[in-house]
Amino acid sequence: MIPGPLAGCHARPFRGEHACSGALGAKRAKPPEALPCAVHIVLQMRPQAPLSKAYRLPAASATLDGMSREPIPPPSLLQLRTPPRRCSYLPDETASLEYRFHHHLTASQLEALLVRGWRRHGQHIFRPACPACDSCRSLRVDVERFSPTKSQRRALKRNADVEVVLQPATVSEEHLRLYNAWHADMHVRRGWPQQSMTMEEYDEAFLSGRGDYACELLYRREGKAIGVGLVDLTPNACSSVYFYHDPQWRSQAPGTYSVLQEIELCRARRLRHLYMGYWIADCPSMAYKNRFGPHEILQEYCMDTGRPEWRPVN
Repeated sequence: MIPGPLAGCHARPFRGEHACSGALGAKRAKPPEALPCAVHIVLQMRPQAPLSKAYRLPAASATLDGMSREPIPPPSLLQLRTPPRRCSYLPDETASLEYRFHHHLTASQLEALLVRGWRRHGQHIFRPACPACDSCRSLRVDVERFSPTKSQRRALKRNADVEVVLQPATVSEEHLRLYNAWHADMHVRRGWPQQSMTMEEYDEAFLSGRGDYACELLYRREGKAIGVGLVDLTPNACSSVYFYHDPQWRSQAPGTYSVLQEIELCRARRLRHLYMGYWIADCPSMAYKNRFGPHEILQEYCMDTGRPEWRPVN
């Protein structure tokens, strides 16, 4: 698997060339509760209807589990399973991944894969296929019903001066500086292998295989980039792909803050779910995901023609 995302709080808005004029800082009736920070949409991937004051999501326009009208994933060019190996998250377990390869995926086709527990990282589409372990559980946040905890509100307040920009996924010297500093910090903290990524390696790892759904949230403080969150935007959902940040930002809960911004982005675009990848209860680096609720857990990894069952957890 790929290693891993208040009253008076006024975070700077998403901004860009195509900024929306409607802010999301207005109070709303409970439930659900809006995040108490103002945001704007930067990049309009598709025409959007004006948001209502209550920011309610539209009724499902799908035929299967709130997906788009393309509920069945397209056939893959190649599908394979990796040999069993020691799990990097649960060392006492044996892990295996199932991969599938596609020449091109539309946003709707990607969503049909997400709802069945698949993840995209670069050109790779994968999900767990472990022989005797089911600890990796696909988790998605119910955006309309989401309500931040007190600690999550504190993360918003601590980062009230952070500016968030939504833009197409890209790479620059600024991205490389951030990523390599973050990875070096993870080497010290968690023993990750030493790595210094080049522009070409970053492009291959994170940008290859991307469609027009591939975006990033760029986080800045006083004009300096301090974090990057890679996301995929589909007709009904946002998939949180990868997040890295300046090590000096760590004390202000950047991971929590980035998830909250992704949830607010979903609300701004009226998306139903935020897919957060795999929740592993017994792995500290993956256990945090169930702190964002209410959320839903995928009960099993079904075939392309099967109906995925997501069970709500409050």
